[in-house]
Amino acid sequence: MPHEIWNWLDIVGAPRDDMTAWQGFDLTAEIAARTGLPVRSGNDATLACYGEQLFGTGTEKGNYAYFYVGAFVGGGIVLNGRVEAGTSGNAGAFGSIIVGEPEARDNQLIHAASLVALEAALRARGLRVPSPRRPDAEWAADPGVLDDWLRRTARALTMAAISVTAVLDVPRVVIDGGFPGHVRDRLVGLVAKATGEADTRGIRPPEVVAGTVGPIAGALGSGYMPIAAAYLIDGYPATG
Repeated sequence: MPHEIWNWLDIVGAPRDDMTAWQGFDLTAEIAARTGLPVRSGNDATLACYGEQLFGTGTEKGNYAYFYVGAFVGGGIVLNGRVEAGTSGNAGAFGSIIVGEPEARDNQLIHAASLVALEAALRARGLRVPSPRRPDAEWAADPGVLDDWLRRTARALTMAAISVTAVLDVPRVVIDGGFPGHVRDRLVGLVAKATGEADTRGIRPPEVVAGTVGPIAGALGSGYMPIAAAYLIDGYPATG
């Protein structure tokens, strides 16, 4: 699940009391108590990165930054074939990268490159919101709204990808999300074009490629999590 979801009131639009209630709620312990089963939790985007690395083309890429555009945008970092979770399990929290004016309230990547932003734009125009959470879902978003969202998302992802590359010196950026493959391919194409045209003096521009697991990436990473915890001494194996 997303880390600190209660901090995103301006994006989710849920009642404040409903959101802040999550701050002191131990979901992992609650599910364990109700089921009598061992339960583990992890950041949704980090687990999606595990899914790509273990079951997608990530196995062929030893070092990369992974961006997953879901309800929120997040990501993961893979170095030497291993997903780096960080000290709190939240490494690759790319949604918090500043891509706008520093003093603005809506200046983070999450404000531009998230499906909730697309859904809000569709609702504002009285248009039907698609259900992209399944790989075979029909994507019938209004072309004008979708085009505008893709442009904004690609611009923000380009800035974030260049910033991450400047810090980590990764040779490539992998982009995936909770939408059909044709939407992902359009987004990847826009980011690749913008990255090639950007001023990247001082760094080697990353190769921008599409992920291959899509909306089930997080489920695959989550499914592997207890297996790794039970049978591997040092956690997740290096691959690639």
